[in-house]
Amino acid sequence: MDKLEKLDISYMGPIFKQYRVDAHRTQEEVSEKVGITTRFLMALENEDKRPSLDNLLRLVETLIIPGDAILHPQLQMMDSEDEQLIRMLMRLCRRDKEIIRSTIQAMLDIDAEDN
Repeated sequence: MDKLEKLDISYMGPIFKQYRVDAHRTQEEVSEKVGITTRFLMALENEDKRPSLDNLLRLVETLIIPGDAILHPQLQMMDSEDEQLIRMLMRLCRRDKEIIRSTIQAMLDIDAEDN
């Protein structure tokens, strides 16, 4: 069994659709550029179908999808509170960031023990 077959990439459909719509491109335009049928692109976007590695790479290139959107989709779902926390963290000095990092790690360790 191919490693890609084992990898759950069904979450990518909405990402493909979001980037296609944001780029104001139709399914027909994208499917023609990628070399797949419009029906298959529709299935990728809406029906949890999985593309081959070649098609995945062509979709990412065609839609100019950043790697983080594929590898870390949870970052795409960040709400304004998360964004605010990140902005505040970025303004801290190195010592304060280390304190925050240690505190968060301790909290995660406690959560792991409770579960």
